[in-house]
Amino acid sequence: MLYLALAFSFLWFIFIAPNEWSRHVWQGILLGMLMVSVTFGLLIQNTFTLRVKLVYIALCVIATASMVNYQVLEPKFFLDQHSIDKWRAVQYIHGSDGFPHVAIFSMADQQALISYFNAHIHQDDRVYYEGGFLVAEVSPLVDKVFYPLNRYFNNEEFNPDNGSSYLIFGPYQQGPWSIVAPDYMHIKMASLCDQVVFRNSSYILCTLKE
Repeated sequence: MLYLALAFSFLWFIFIAPNEWSRHVWQGILLGMLMVSVTFGLLIQNTFTLRVKLVYIALCVIATASMVNYQVLEPKFFLDQHSIDKWRAVQYIHGSDGFPHVAIFSMADQQALISYFNAHIHQDDRVYYEGGFLVAEVSPLVDKVFYPLNRYFNNEEFNPDNGSSYLIFGPYQQGPWSIVAPDYMHIKMASLCDQVVFRNSSYILCTLKE
């Protein structure tokens, strides 16, 4: 069964799928690693003597240690800002084989936003996002569904839950991770926001104009 799952995973995500979503083949890769490990384990268990097993294990440990690039290791439970900035500066040097390409947002900024939500955003309030900037990392942290801004306008700028309506901007719209034009925030806030109720270096929350 595992061999079949591995084969179908590779066939689908690499050769058959029209969208060529090869990045999703990691499930098959995990199955492949599992099968290779189990196969070698069974061979060692059923074929080799105890002395040969110990020698084999020692060789595996030495080979693994020799392949590790200790210069890029971060042996710490929490990444500090210096490490994050260093990774960001060199993340594209080796392309897809380089450092993590996903942005690492400020935990302090997220904690401040969570505290504000807990204190001021109520059950019947609605939070909207603009365009494709879902600010998806925040929604599960504050246990609240975020809606596309078009729904606000489709409801004639009215909250059907009879609460307040807010617009949230995230790290890809302002701050060091911004990917928008320099005047984007000024234009959007001037046209959409009534009053800014929360702001830090990563997030802005404002009430929507009615």
